[in-house]
Amino acid sequence: MRKSFRLSILFFFGTILLIAIQVQCRHDGLNVSTLRTICFDTEIAPIFVNNCASCHNRTHSKGGYSYADYNSIMKSVTPYNA
Repeated sequence: MRKSFRLSILFFFGTILLIAIQVQCRHDGLNVSTLRTICFDTEIAPIFVNNCASCHNRTHSKGGYSYADYNSIMKSVTPYNA
């Protein structure tokens, strides 16, 4: 009984793992011309300011990164590469 239960659990998790491998994030080949325009100042900058700029700013650029403005952010990211 125990061996059968263990095999069932192993089979279940193995199946879940295989499904997870098959269902990956598929953004390759995404036609970016069909996406809406994003405003850096209102949609992107607040993410960096609220989550990163306390340690990565002009006066204290931890790790050499500053996320204080557009130009400094663009030095450390690659557009269209999530």
